[in-house]
Amino acid sequence: MIRNFFKRKKNKPLPDSQESRQDETPEVPEPPFKTITPLPTAEELCGINPETMDTEEIRNHLKKLYKRHNEAAASLNKELRSEAEGMLDAIVECRTKYIDS
Repeated sequence: MIRNFFKRKKNKPLPDSQESRQDETPEVPEPPFKTITPLPTAEELCGINPETMDTEEIRNHLKKLYKRHNEAAASLNKELRSEAEGMLDAIVECRTKYIDS
């Protein structure tokens, strides 16, 4: 019974206005381009602004961050551990750039 209903519906002629619409290909909107956000720099990750902070402030700030993320690197939570490892890399980069140089 359902098959007959669909067959009748398919075979039913369309009015003139709908036939012309059916022949035209429907306009498909193009998907918007994904915006690529640049990766944050080590300074942005650590929250360091070398223009406003002196060497001692940077050293103390990196020391606090290192302590926090070094403890998190030993976590059993995989996501927390991977985030902490990334932060430790950023801390090391900032330290070599602004303190150990």
